[in-house]
Amino acid sequence: MLALGNQTLMDRTGEHRDAVPGDLVAEVLTGDADGTRTKAALAECNAIGIRLGNPRLAEINRTRKQQARQFANQHSNLSQSLRNKCRTLREICDVLNVAGMKTAQGSMFHPVQVHRILRRSN
Repeated sequence: MLALGNQTLMDRTGEHRDAVPGDLVAEVLTGDADGTRTKAALAECNAIGIRLGNPRLAEINRTRKQQARQFANQHSNLSQSLRNKCRTLREICDVLNVAGMKTAQGSMFHPVQVHRILRRSN
């Protein structure tokens, strides 16, 4: 985990560091045309054990995918039956919206969301 300012770092061993070497921060933040300075700075971060990115990203993605599949399974029966009756994606989302159904985020359905529900339910 690499952070700037008063935030801490976590190296490969899981220990927190209080400071980022100033030259590394400068190299990462300074733009260069071919990226050689950035690549060198990132390699140096890697060499001293600074872990970049979100360490929980894989877990977060698994959770989001599982929630998306559950939502698709809840709405797939109606969507699939309408699709089997040769309804377009737009017509299906109109039916869902008229019925008062909402997306996982609480908004109206759009054709791309209906397509994703149908794809995830298969």
